[in-house]
Amino acid sequence: MQMVPKFCFPFDVEREPPSPAVQHFTFALTDLAGNRRFGFCRLRAGTQSCLCILSHLPWFEVFYKLLNTVGDLLAQDQVTEAEELLQN
Repeated sequence: MQMVPKFCFPFDVEREPPSPAVQHFTFALTDLAGNRRFGFCRLRAGTQSCLCILSHLPWFEVFYKLLNTVGDLLAQDQVTEAEELLQN
């Protein structure tokens, strides 16, 4: 789990040139037993935070839709609504 931030930010945020408005990417962590855990990430240009969901389930479409919904709520300063969505 210590490596997750390095996967979410595989570049220097301060030096990276502007990129598309939103980037989605996935990574996989494999433990010694060969079990995979997938990381689904959403990074918005101009921010220094990355939304990331870790799961053993490779549900790409479901998790990207959830990340987009949460990201849109946060962009509109609807933090309480985003937290409620994630708690349910």
